[in-house]
Amino acid sequence: MRKPTSVNKGHAYRTPTRFYGRPGSVSVSKIKIPARLERALGKVSNLPTLPTVVANMMSLVDNPRTSARDLERQISNDPALTAKILRLVNSAYYGFPNRIGTVSLAVVILGFDTVKAMALTVSVFNMFDNGEGKNGFDAEAFWEHSFGSALAAEILSRTVRYRAKGEAFTAGVLHDVGKIALNYFVKDKFQKVISVAVRDSMHILDAEQEVLGTTHAEIGGWLAQLWNLPHHLGEAISLHHDPSKAKLDPVLASIVHLADILCRRRQIGSGGDETIPEIAPCTWPTLRLRSFGFEDGDMEALLSQLDNEMDRMEAFSSIIRGTGDEPPK
Repeated sequence: MRKPTSVNKGHAYRTPTRFYGRPGSVSVSKIKIPARLERALGKVSNLPTLPTVVANMMSLVDNPRTSARDLERQISNDPALTAKILRLVNSAYYGFPNRIGTVSLAVVILGFDTVKAMALTVSVFNMFDNGEGKNGFDAEAFWEHSFGSALAAEILSRTVRYRAKGEAFTAGVLHDVGKIALNYFVKDKFQKVISVAVRDSMHILDAEQEVLGTTHAEIGGWLAQLWNLPHHLGEAISLHHDPSKAKLDPVLASIVHLADILCRRRQIGSGGDETIPEIAPCTWPTLRLRSFGFEDGDMEALLSQLDNEMDRMEAFSSIIRGTGDEPPK
């Protein structure tokens, strides 16, 4: 059983407070879309933005003066998010003998970064929850892979003593968000991508480039910009297949890259193809894994850690999907 964590505010690594846009959707005419993305996405009339509660909450988390009570006041404006946070803290994974009934105490136990990751994940899940799987893309398997990658990224961040394991978890959840966006906006084109990838045993990234002229990684990075996510988080999303190009935070990009491959090796969910990419040569030296007792290419020890913590992924996944334990009365 995992012990309760203390508040993980870690403000030394946070980006400055940002000003976020209004919730709902925003006209494409107000957002500059790179030409490659516009050709791939076609005439998208409106683009999803973060809900007010989540945008304001992220701004609060970035503020070193924010307290758990401040976050509670903001989160309480969203009953659905409130319920999911209480479900998570009262899940069997944490195993508290007494039910946790207030959001402020839940925030103290879970930590600011976990609450932030949950809010972002719930928002993105709700934005793009339309995957019926009729085009060969299994949305349920996609989310399973996303949650598994988040867990793997957090494990890696602990292993290499990365300064912000909550950021790693969030980047893991969102690393493939471009795929679910493609499935939402241009389902027919994305069906062709999946068909090409399966037919030719091709990595989905290459199939996207062939069919669309862009990739889910690039689209994911652009969505991160649209949502005003920290720049290093957007970089990790856009470069999770090629972390050698990362400039802002090569460690985070390498963590997400390796987390994705770990989940592919364990067949945790699916992202639309079944290939297992090679680990980028920069990964081991960037993460200094040898200095933590891992030889180059030594995946089994890392996979074993992932296996041992799969119960957390299952708890997080079921709560996001609305099948977790009921909150306290």
